Amino acid sequence: MGWKNFFDVNRLLAFTALFISMLTFIIFVRQTNIMDQQSRLSVLPYLILEYNTNEPDSLVSIHLVNHGVGPAIISKRAFEYNSKTYEMDFRDFLTDQLPEMKDVRIISSATLESGFAIPAGGAREIISVGGETYSYNKFREIMAELVAREDFNYDIRFQSIYGDTWLLKKGSTKPVSIE
Repeated sequence: MGWKNFFDVNRLLAFTALFISMLTFIIFVRQTNIMDQQSRLSVLPYLILEYNTNEPDSLVSIHLVNHGVGPAIISKRAFEYNSKTYEMDFRDFLTDQLPEMKDVRIISSATLESGFAIPAGGAREIISVGGETYSYNKFREIMAELVAREDFNYDIRFQSIYGDTWLLKKGSTKPVSIE
């Protein structure tokens, strides 16, 4: 049996059909991966901490704002201070760990529990302080000192609806993806 008999028309058509089928399968898998990436990007959360001051009204507020296109689901929040980790709300952390906060007027604060979702374009107030000049100035001073400390850090982890996780911490200008 020679090469001439091996490559008859039927075998050539069969190999061509097999090649086209394999190529179609590869293209299908690639397109599926692209669609998965697009669907993940269409619900991407992007949390940042915003520190706002309103000097005329003597108000300071800190908000966790979602500038992404999908909801951000909080999975963890913790503070590191003096080589210890505190898994509590910011108000509780401030009043428990910083004695100078006892004289500062806290107007409002909110909890940030695991599982809480911040919708796209939404925000969650962490704390609002002031209403009077003393509290306004004292809180700004306390925050400046706290953020400048090497032994202070915050760790806020959040997820997309697909379970992709990001970390927001002191010193970073944007969330860091956690694989």
